[in-house]
Amino acid sequence: MIEGHRRLAAAIEAGLAEVPCDIAADRADDEPGQFLDMYAANHHRKDLTTLEEADALFAASAAGASKTRIRKATGLEAHVGGGLPATILVGLPDSRVRETRDRVRAAMVNSHLGWPVRKITVGLSPASLPKQGSGHDLAIAVAILAA
Repeated sequence: MIEGHRRLAAAIEAGLAEVPCDIAADRADDEPGQFLDMYAANHHRKDLTTLEEADALFAASAAGASKTRIRKATGLEAHVGGGLPATILVGLPDSRVRETRDRVRAAMVNSHLGWPVRKITVGLSPASLPKQGSGHDLAIAVAILAA
């Protein structure tokens, strides 16, 4: 069971007779999958810091997760291709999410990671749900670096 202690506490607080839970396949032999499961279960928390999020993605990478697998776990896909240099975010981003392109570019350039001088398209999943806030910055940076 994933995140059982928080689910139990929330169910008790809500007065539920049953505890909703996620049953995961045995991942004893899949250490990268364990890190990505933890990331998926926790990335929505408001108190999760960018450093904690980065640590989880780094741990998954260090355990052998491919760039593609990490990119899929973050729910983002990026494409760096031809055309005039631009950064386009698709998938219903709000104004704070659209500001991400400036924050991510500044962070990557200041970290000496470079920034592609090409057309960058980042798809935020799921496309049908509006995206809010700055919580997507790290995931967008990872998607661009992996593209």
